[in-house]
Amino acid sequence: MYDPTPSQIRKRLLRAALFAAVRGAAAAGGSMLVAFTAWWLRQG
Repeated sequence: MYDPTPSQIRKRLLRAALFAAVRGAAAAGGSMLVAFTAWWLRQG
């Protein structure tokens, strides 16, 4: 076991934050797409 350097810790945290942001944006976009599709189908 070795101690990770601060730069490695920062890189890992940045990657985790970026991944969480991408997943959150994808979830929000998907739900918006579903809501828009449901509204569009209701318009006939």
